[in-house]
Formats: sequence, structure tokens, C-alpha cells
Amino acid sequence: MPYATNDQISQAPIDGGIEITDDQYTAALQAVLAGKRVVIENGQMVLKAPEPPEPEPEPEPDPEPQVPLVVSRFQALAALMQAGLLDDVTAWANDSNTDPLHTLAFETATEFWRDSPTLAAGAAAMGWTEQQLDDLFTAAAQIRA
Repeated sequence: MPYATNDQISQAPIDGGIEITDDQYTAALQAVLAGKRVVIENGQMVLKAPEPPEPEPEPEPDPEPQVPLVVSRFQALAALMQAGLLDDVTAWANDSNTDPLHTLAFETATEFWRDSPTLAAGAAAMGWTEQQLDDLFTAAAQIRA
């Protein structure tokens, strides 16, 4: 005599299983092969569609890139060059109306700090937004010599 229990059928007794007919066993076997489940409800064997799989969890969004606090001179100049801004910044730094401290900083700094007042003044003179400056720093940090 065949037997069935939740998600299992057998020709031999199953611990906790119920007796089923040979016809029920054949139907259950075909159902299992077709991807259905064998379930015992109220003492009766029932064939059910499989439970839908758990949905894949939504991937965590990539964290916003952190704007680096400092970049090297090479990184800063390379980012300006890649953005097509190096000639404009060089012209501004060499303009006789530019504060000599800003010119000195542009010509000699070995690193550029995002929170530098001199850098902020230069960015303002160039008409850059805070976001544009953040984008330049982020791009610069990705550049390796």
C-alpha cells in the first residue's frame, strides 16, 4: 500500500504519512514530476502548485560616492585636463587680477583640499557650483599616476 505525507510519497510506510490508493500514488508521482507538491490537508492528500519562490531581495543601492577631502596635485590637474578646464584655470591663476595667494596656491600646492578657502574662491571665480567641484574631486580621486 502506498503512503503520502507533505512533499513525500512512498511505496513503504512513512512516519506521519497517510495511506493512499495506487491510483492516488500514480497521480501524485505524475504531479511531483510536473513540479507540484503533495500536501496532506484534513487527512486527505492534495496536489498543489508549488509555492512561489521568495522574491530576490532588492539590491542595496550603491552608496553615494564620498567626495574626497584631498587629492594630489597630479590628480587635480589631470581631472581638470580631462574635463577640459585646465587651460581656463591656468589662465585664471595667471591673470593679473587674481589674488596672488590664489596664484601661488595653484602653482605650488602639492595637494588640493576640498574645504580650502583658496580653492572655494577659485571655484567661485570660475563660476562652478558646489556639485561641479564635488564631481571634479570625485573624478580626481579615481586617477592614478
